[in-house]
Amino acid sequence: VTPLNTSTAGEDDPTLTGDMLEIYYNRGDDIWVSTRSSVTAAWSAPAPEPGLSSASTETNPEITPDGLTIFFASTRPHAAAKGGYDIFVSTRASRGAAWSTPTPVTELNTAGSDHPGGPPSDLLTMIVISDTGALGAHDLLISARPATSSPWSAPAPLSALNTSSQESSAWLDATATLLYFASSRQAANHDIYLALRPGAGQPFGAPLNLTSLNSADTDEDPWLSPDLRTIYFSSTRSGSNDLYVATR
Repeated sequence: VTPLNTSTAGEDDPTLTGDMLEIYYNRGDDIWVSTRSSVTAAWSAPAPEPGLSSASTETNPEITPDGLTIFFASTRPHAAAKGGYDIFVSTRASRGAAWSTPTPVTELNTAGSDHPGGPPSDLLTMIVISDTGALGAHDLLISARPATSSPWSAPAPLSALNTSSQESSAWLDATATLLYFASSRQAANHDIYLALRPGAGQPFGAPLNLTSLNSADTDEDPWLSPDLRTIYFSSTRSGSNDLYVATR
């Protein structure tokens, strides 16, 4: 995605609104944003999002399809922070409004490092990437709640998907049955995988390596459009982390 990439800094963790007119991503230690007027228009010059970035490290933004809620990981100090990277959330009243002051999602955080996965539009299921998983490396965990006014349940490991290697940067579709994520299970570098399950609450099947997207370098951070025909991700195939897009 040439307008968003640089040769001097790495870009990763892309996340878009459902209409694909806003993209948030990580550059350096901040969350950056770019917009466009239509899906065929050029992206605007990206800039740090002041309502989400701080003097600490922010990474791994995940925005809901309506563009009104965003989760991300940060090391910023907060009275409710638990240590390492914590998951924070911010909301806004409309697409043109400013983001609220981010607050920790305390029930999803641990004393280790915790990162959000792309949440479905109903905000009732959340994938959490944590280094406190049962296998010790970065593992995938899942949390659910009966309503958006309810607290999240304690994240539970997705044991069928985790390995002694790293699993990270997950994205869950609106039906909560398709899970895209990155893993280093087959090589030193991460590849993008897809796991499916017959219904929410059911176990995921064996993940598939998406060979048409992956390279010999690191490929991770998948985000898909609501129709599942466009994928944004990050890759080091050009020598440093850059943002890429593919369609089908």
